[in-house]
Amino acid sequence: MNCRHCNQRVVTEALDVAEYVAVRVFATANRMRITKKGKVFADVRADELLIEGFLHGRATALSTIRLSKTAHVTGGVQATTLVVELGATLVGDVRVGPESMAEILASARASEVGRDSA
Repeated sequence: MNCRHCNQRVVTEALDVAEYVAVRVFATANRMRITKKGKVFADVRADELLIEGFLHGRATALSTIRLSKTAHVTGGVQATTLVVELGATLVGDVRVGPESMAEILASARASEVGRDSA
């Protein structure tokens, strides 16, 4: 599906990542799960994010980020709610709470305005 404002492709289906992925931004407007076999080198954005494998990059979720006991995240996380199981590894800055939602939405709007003026 394409965004009606900027005409860029927007992924709307839920994603299960079980392989190596290296891109600048990996995003969906739905749920994303990085499985135990998943190795992602990217900034990740989703409505809800479950990490069981490896992520090197920023993780941003509109609702919840869940780090399972096998998760290894190097980079910042930003979400309304963060759930971390015993054994998970997180190296980076953490921004959690309702204020994070406002920051996420403001940065999304700013990036849309930048694309519109280009």
